[in-house]
Amino acid sequence: MDLTILKKIEIDVGKVFVDNKLDFQFASDEEFRISKFLKAVYKNYGIKYPKYFKMDNLSKLGFLSAEILLKDVDLSKHKVENIAQIYINSESTFETDEKFYETVKDPGNFYPSPSIFVYTLPNIMMGEISIRNGFKGENTFYVSEKFDKDFLFDSVKTLFNNSKTTLCLAGWIDLNGYDLHSEVYLTQKIRVL
Repeated sequence: MDLTILKKIEIDVGKVFVDNKLDFQFASDEEFRISKFLKAVYKNYGIKYPKYFKMDNLSKLGFLSAEILLKDVDLSKHKVENIAQIYINSESTFETDEKFYETVKDPGNFYPSPSIFVYTLPNIMMGEISIRNGFKGENTFYVSEKFDKDFLFDSVKTLFNNSKTTLCLAGWIDLNGYDLHSEVYLTQKIRVL
């Protein structure tokens, strides 16, 4: 088995590219802020999903990547249990982990927030994407110092070869402080004769 790339989305600081073409550029006179940029992307693409506003920034970045990637894609040829996700980043959920730590570090001012704690696991991001799209397939999240595309595509090929997966969203979704980058591919299983 092999794979083909059907579509690619890339979200970088202030820009969204679809299949390597600039699709949206954030214009602001203010200092760049991730939350404002992600909200502008959400509005630009006319996405309607109230749960989006409860997500942490990593989940928002992943969710937007999937929404834009899947826009105008007919998924009806694939069973929902055969659509998978594989993602990599360098920070896991460190940004949200730090926010949660602030709520528990001082015993005299101990106020753990369940709404923050929920997002201290990267699989929550994949869960949000799965819930939105009804996906029930395999999902894996790796943490790596850098984006290794060979490793990513080898992982996708292994999944295609060892499961019933026919479609996979796969890529790099990374966010830390004032920097973000998402590069996600929609890949499909193909038979090699």
